[in-house]
Amino acid sequence: MSRVTLRDLAGYTGLSLSTVSLALRDSPRIAPKTRQRVQEIAEEMGYRGLAINNGTHKVRPKHVGLICRIEQELHVDYYRKISKFIQENDDSLLLEDETTAGGFAQAMRNLVGLKVDALIAIDPKVTNRTTTLPVPTLVIGQDSILPNVDLVTSNNWSGMRQVSGLVQQQGARRVTYLDGPAGISAKARRDAFVQTAFEHGISAEVVSAGDSVDAGFEATQTLLKTAPKPEVLVCYNDHCAQGALMALLRAGLSVPEDVSVIGYDNTSVGQTKTFAITSVDRDSTRIAKLAVETTSDRMNGNREAARKHIVETQLIRRQTTRGVAPAH
Repeated sequence: MSRVTLRDLAGYTGLSLSTVSLALRDSPRIAPKTRQRVQEIAEEMGYRGLAINNGTHKVRPKHVGLICRIEQELHVDYYRKISKFIQENDDSLLLEDETTAGGFAQAMRNLVGLKVDALIAIDPKVTNRTTTLPVPTLVIGQDSILPNVDLVTSNNWSGMRQVSGLVQQQGARRVTYLDGPAGISAKARRDAFVQTAFEHGISAEVVSAGDSVDAGFEATQTLLKTAPKPEVLVCYNDHCAQGALMALLRAGLSVPEDVSVIGYDNTSVGQTKTFAITSVDRDSTRIAKLAVETTSDRMNGNREAARKHIVETQLIRRQTTRGVAPAH
């Protein structure tokens, strides 16, 4: 007979995985009668996740390790939302900064040493396709070379197609794309913009930049010195766009009257009245929720083939592109 999983219990009781999991942990958020019923059925079915503690059936909380780069505002946003969903499951989250740890491999070893039950990695910088993953792992990013991992990714094409449509609508002829750092995510985002721009009859110049404010600032300063002024700057992310904005303002140019600026990620700083950047939103709440749900399912015994979830993106228009009324 195959081992009984949490999914089996959920199917038998007609309750959600989250409700069953919380009931087995005796969470006060679940009604006492429901907790008792779930625990009794789990014992009858021989669910091995049960432990006896002072005569009460309980399942120990699970520990999830999160690997990210905290210098990236988007990663911090993911951390906050993932942490919220993890806490709602009565599990715990341990954070490891990939940059401080000296790379993904060491960050992973640090968390595995703390006995985590699963890992979530945000756009990890991985070069070794043979990396051994000792616990279930999920990646938030455009793709992953890691073997047998679940993936939650953004559909760059939907958002970038809207960007290209806006650029076409504004009649811009000199369009420059400030590219991100070398890697899977930057390539996917760049390809989506260049191809959708082509579909809209736009020829875009691609200029090397990066994912930081300084990278956007320096790339834009160089661009203004060596080429005709662009009419639109499409940036790899909002950090890059913030740097581009500062460089344009220092050069005495007005945004969006002289140059329109478009970012990506729809970060909280980009949303402020100070910057009000037109940006592509990745629906980070949806991504975080899918990541936690999938990871919880893996920790509860699901060993099906790796899954891939695709979340749509959407352009949010603000003050850095023409046609939007100034904020008051």
